[in-house]
Amino acid sequence: MRKFLPVLFLSAGTMIPAFSASSVFSIWDDNDFRWSDKYYTNHTRCSFSFADEKNSGRTYFASFGQEIYSPANHNTLAAPRGDHPYCGYLYLSGGLTEFFAPDRYFSVELQAGVIGPSSGAHGTQRDYHNLIGEAPLSGWGSQVRDQPGINLQLELGQRFVLAGTPGDGYASDLLTRQYLSLGTVRDVASLGVQWRWGKNLPRDLGYRSMRYTTASVFVPAETKNYYYAFVDFHVDAVAYDVTLGGEMLRDFRDDTGITPYPFSFELSFGVAVLFGERYLLTVGEHFRRKDFVSADHLYFAYTGARLSFVF
Repeated sequence: MRKFLPVLFLSAGTMIPAFSASSVFSIWDDNDFRWSDKYYTNHTRCSFSFADEKNSGRTYFASFGQEIYSPANHNTLAAPRGDHPYCGYLYLSGGLTEFFAPDRYFSVELQAGVIGPSSGAHGTQRDYHNLIGEAPLSGWGSQVRDQPGINLQLELGQRFVLAGTPGDGYASDLLTRQYLSLGTVRDVASLGVQWRWGKNLPRDLGYRSMRYTTASVFVPAETKNYYYAFVDFHVDAVAYDVTLGGEMLRDFRDDTGITPYPFSFELSFGVAVLFGERYLLTVGEHFRRKDFVSADHLYFAYTGARLSFVF
């Protein structure tokens, strides 16, 4: 949604051993308002996380989120064949992240929700367009039909220090992750890597887009303030994505004319700043290779932002 002002939602944070136990709220939104108004157009999430008092390496989290997808052509009563269908996904999720070594972790998240009209995606977009005086999109009557959304997400990650001492002056590190998603929403395997450079680097797991990751990890830093720049890259093997249209586990081409790509990749870059010990602001730009053959450009782009509160 062009000029969309992000709806405020919260995204999970996570602790590691040797840090004081805190709870974290994060306000996170992915939106393409700076670039276009199509395909993966908005994703907002609201979560709360808290550390396990008996196990300082474990954090539990619960979240609520909504994804919105729309075609490139907004002027017809249905998305043209070969264009991205209208689709919404509303979900609740819960899970945990556990550090089994100071710089290695495992995370599991279970999402459950609904895909289709009951997700409320049409109403969210319509109400905001009315608020800012933009014309509503015409084709939500043709959106992907109601069906259950249940997905299990697993992630394994590790951090490598490249130069300097994290938390003490300037340093750089490398974050790696392996991700697997299985269920009725999307079936994806992903490999990702993130390089960071900055002052007083925290021992967290960086920042990335919400779609192909478990909950965002935020760790209170050893210092009152830090800042860093990051570059992130991940490759995805996509077996199934219901937001591209059709009914659960059916061939997309039967309903929408969509031919998905089995592989895609995404490049992101941005900055993160912690101030006043308790507030973290992160902004990133994401450039993703198109997910289906008939998409109108080689890639699409969107902006992500996160504001975290530690208490």
